Amino acid sequence: MRNLLIFISKYNAFFLFIIFEVSALVIYIKYNSFQKATFINSTNQVTGNLYAQVDQLKSYISLREVNDSLSRENAKLREQLKTSFYIDSAAHHKVIDTIYKQQYEYIDAAVINNSTNHRNNYLTINKGSRAGIVKGMGVICAQGVVGKVVFVGEHLSVVQSLLHKETIISAALAGTKDHGFIYLGR
Repeated sequence: MRNLLIFISKYNAFFLFIIFEVSALVIYIKYNSFQKATFINSTNQVTGNLYAQVDQLKSYISLREVNDSLSRENAKLREQLKTSFYIDSAAHHKVIDTIYKQQYEYIDAAVINNSTNHRNNYLTINKGSRAGIVKGMGVICAQGVVGKVVFVGEHLSVVQSLLHKETIISAALAGTKDHGFIYLGR
């Protein structure tokens, strides 16, 4: 506090000049219509730019919620795909249900840890047994197969990556429908 008082007393002429300058500008703008209009237009432009930047910042901050919402929506849409159902022709005697039964259930999750440069690669996802994840489930993304779940906690799960040396996944060629396995081996 003492240093602040010393600083103010040392530069009191400068602070007095700033006070008089601001007072003169306020009086000049307040009582001259052209300067008043120019000042209002300038401040509107500055505040408009500030509001636009604040809006961009808010949009950027809310991207996580938007991304989570889109991920949930994608999981629901994948469940509605025809490939998510199988035909149960033996169930034709049931009147309550259709002949299509749900074959796959999609649960959206986010990767919170990932290794790609080791011999045995794993991912950690942010969903666990509370979300319905069980050991042995397959994990996919928009580009294809990611791996399979090897450990399930209450809120987190560990996924054995396709890049793991012991991963074996059944696959079919798109053009010829020939079946085989994806295996990285040793």
